[in-house]
Amino acid sequence: PERNSSREGVPHEVLTKCGRRNYYLFTRHLAGFLFTCRSLRVCDDAILDEIKSLFYHATMFYVYLITSISVPGQKYIGMTDDLPNRLKQHNAGYSFHTAKYKPWKLVNYFAFSSRHAAAEFEQYLKTGSGQAFANKHFWK
Repeated sequence: PERNSSREGVPHEVLTKCGRRNYYLFTRHLAGFLFTCRSLRVCDDAILDEIKSLFYHATMFYVYLITSISVPGQKYIGMTDDLPNRLKQHNAGYSFHTAKYKPWKLVNYFAFSSRHAAAEFEQYLKTGSGQAFANKHFWK
């Protein structure tokens, strides 16, 4: 779906159906609700991220595995909400940790509707048991 750059992650048809003014009022109320919940600590950030991801249903979060073409055996695991652009950034040298091993190629990726779930999976893959699991199943 086409995106409106001023409202990241919201498909154009959502704005058209509900009207820009109604959308604006709703997002102000949603933002106020999320801010109030966070400041009062009514619920934790994971639950609030889930609420936000349900509203911004077009946004997906990706955990990706890339490997260096120029330096065989060099691997990197990361997370993003814009996978094609992030891979271009790695290959352009924008990331300090991957610049010296460019170019990179995508080996595998996993899509999540929740930023929290994606972050947890990324952290798991960076642990000892997660690395062993990834070596056995994903780095082929």
